[in-house]
Amino acid sequence: LLERALRNRRSRDEHAEGNALGIRDFFARAPGLHAFLLRRLRTFDGGAADGADGDAATGSLDQDVFALLLLLSKLVPSPTAQQAKADALDLDALVPLVRACGTLRAHRARVVASRALVPLVAPSSLPTVALDLAAELPARGGALRQNALHGTLLQLSALVGSAVDRAAAAAVPGAPPPAELASTCASLLGALERKLWLLDASANPCATTRAALVRGIEAALAGTGALDGGAGLRAALDAVGAPLRAVLAAVDSAAT
Repeated sequence: LLERALRNRRSRDEHAEGNALGIRDFFARAPGLHAFLLRRLRTFDGGAADGADGDAATGSLDQDVFALLLLLSKLVPSPTAQQAKADALDLDALVPLVRACGTLRAHRARVVASRALVPLVAPSSLPTVALDLAAELPARGGALRQNALHGTLLQLSALVGSAVDRAAAAAVPGAPPPAELASTCASLLGALERKLWLLDASANPCATTRAALVRGIEAALAGTGALDGGAGLRAALDAVGAPLRAVLAAVDSAAT
């Protein structure tokens, strides 16, 4: 099972979905592993949460948890038909535990935690989880806990970027994004409009989190078709309106 999950290579990109195993297929072959992951991540959850300020020693890396996150990061969301056959498998219970790992002090651990979240979130849950992540971003004047902020932005970018990539792989070349994905990304851009102050270097001096926010915005823009140019951008502007213009202006200002 591990051989198939970790060594099945159809392309050079180790994170390409063609190289991965569906998460429900994985747990169906190893049913006891789901309960083990829940137990292990729950014992670590308190330590990760205590380190939410990004500086506390309790947010340090646990090698066992990192290995579990790495395993999850090699999986992909299962097809809808397969989900319907496996309702008893509660992947939602793992979501808050993996999200909490985004506060870890180790940069590599936050990156892996963001990828580990992707297979746990069903397409139908993407709008809710993406907007929840956007809501976690601090308001202007709030405390900046850079590690936690970075982890949240990585998770947002990974979720939306993966959804955009899957939609593009399934679509006819040149076709606009699916309406549901475009709607989700439009709502996300509206939520991110209130967080654009994080791109201001005088308010947020951390270049890493500013860059992470730009990548999240880029993924959301791709989901609306705004990066397709021409008709795609016009359609996105018509659909999203002021939030999209504000996002584009903020990114342009940050770049200059």
